[in-house]
Amino acid sequence: LLLRNLPNTFKIGKKSTGLGTVVYVSLSLNLIARDRQVSNWASHYLSNDKFNFDILLRDKFPFQAPLVIAKTKFCTPSLADGRDIHQHLLPKNKTEWMPSMNLSELIQQIPQFIRDAIG
Repeated sequence: LLLRNLPNTFKIGKKSTGLGTVVYVSLSLNLIARDRQVSNWASHYLSNDKFNFDILLRDKFPFQAPLVIAKTKFCTPSLADGRDIHQHLLPKNKTEWMPSMNLSELIQQIPQFIRDAIG
């Protein structure tokens, strides 16, 4: 699993489970909050200034899309309810997961996804 080209602002961990490999992704508020509106929103909404996501890579990955699950409540209605949000993280010119896609590119879409969700 190669995630070396991610910026160091992404904190990454991984663990093997019976369902596959879980990649833990944690982003700091500083990566998301580029303007005062987001900072003000976050001071009321976030408890620890971190956004956490789990990415489940099942046994057929990369031929099967990863499951991306938000673990931090950051919008209303909450997306941290166990639903798979990988479709929302695909690059703009892609409509579905392809085996040739890079997991790092998917992870790097998370900050913009959060900004769009909190509007």
